[in-house]
Amino acid sequence: MNFTIKQRFLIIVMFNLLILIGGAYAFPKVENRKRSNYLDLYAVYITDSEVDNLMVHCKSKDDDLGDKKLTPNQYFHWMFRQNFMLTTIFFCSFRWMTPDSKELKNAAFNAFDMEVSILCGDEYSINRCYWLVRNDGFYFSRDDNKPL
Repeated sequence: MNFTIKQRFLIIVMFNLLILIGGAYAFPKVENRKRSNYLDLYAVYITDSEVDNLMVHCKSKDDDLGDKKLTPNQYFHWMFRQNFMLTTIFFCSFRWMTPDSKELKNAAFNAFDMEVSILCGDEYSINRCYWLVRNDGFYFSRDDNKPL
């Protein structure tokens, strides 16, 4: 099929509206959480709860946040808005290090994606996502007091 430029434009607009209006329904609802919107502001917090030397590296397709060295009770965070298609992903790698910079263990996962965005807490117009890193694993929370 050959479409005119006007028809192609209309198809793209309709597709984007469909994703914005109905795309979030493909993910499970948590309480009465509203659907994501590309204008929503997000803040992701990574907190080291008890790891002596934790190296964290988070990046998305467009942004590389670089290496962050954390010690117990330190955190770092970043704020962003999702892309128009709501496909923003921040992938983070975690390395438990010895004092002389030898790796003890590592882990990696998406600290933010569409599924996580639905779980984040909406507070003061900022959707906050909290990750707590402990020696025994990772804990997620929509606020900084109640891990899920």
